[in-house]
Amino acid sequence: LGAAFALGGDEYTLLIDNDTNSDGHNQWYYFAVTNTVAGCSARFTINNFSKKKSLYMDGMQPLVYSYMDGSGWQTGACSDVMWGQSRMTKKNREPYSCLEFTYTFAFDGDCVFFCLSFS
Repeated sequence: LGAAFALGGDEYTLLIDNDTNSDGHNQWYYFAVTNTVAGCSARFTINNFSKKKSLYMDGMQPLVYSYMDGSGWQTGACSDVMWGQSRMTKKNREPYSCLEFTYTFAFDGDCVFFCLSFS
């Protein structure tokens, strides 16, 4: 993760770093949220993917891991998952793609990880 910005309320914009050994491609992400509050939802938007199309368009979900849940990595825990065009543009003015999703935290004081599903 390159940067995270709280937009107010429960919305967050995230920027990912370029993939290792790539020519500016952005696909992989991995981040955590700590000090969670049970029942609170957060909306995440990752704004700078370089690919126009993604398996998220066909129903793929982010992977989620909760320390307190103890069930291991899970898919299907996020809601309102959408892949689309970002408002951010590349140097050539071509728009990036973005991934948006909502997650509702189940435990107080948890540490929850999110990452690209790679299976």
